[in-house]
Amino acid sequence: MKEFLKTFTIEQLMSYEANVCHVARDLSGASGIGAFSWKNADGFPVIFTDSSEVYSTEKFHNFYCEVELSLKVFVAVSNLMVSNAMAWRYSTAQENQKNVNQELCDLYSEMYHSQRYWVMDSGVFTDDEIGQILKAID
Repeated sequence: MKEFLKTFTIEQLMSYEANVCHVARDLSGASGIGAFSWKNADGFPVIFTDSSEVYSTEKFHNFYCEVELSLKVFVAVSNLMVSNAMAWRYSTAQENQKNVNQELCDLYSEMYHSQRYWVMDSGVFTDDEIGQILKAID
């Protein structure tokens, strides 16, 4: 985590971690995400678990029925959802947006795209897992 302190404050990283874990638990129904590590996606953090534990969900609208996914996939999706939400949180494109901050919007947008490329290019996900992740977020 220390390597990301040049870009983010410790409070931002802890908030990011808490949000990713919360979203992953909410989507999967898991009580927690277990052991995880911080990975580097071109200078941006990715919370990663290689857990193959499988959970069912109906919360992804891009899947037309209940789907079973590994916790590894849920956590990858959660990273992308949180970084995307943070970019929009600070975006000027939102009507009546308070706390607009283009610098933070750009930072989280770049983080999202770096994470997305990492998912596709890191070699830690199978082609099927990459397909599931992209289907869930697109």
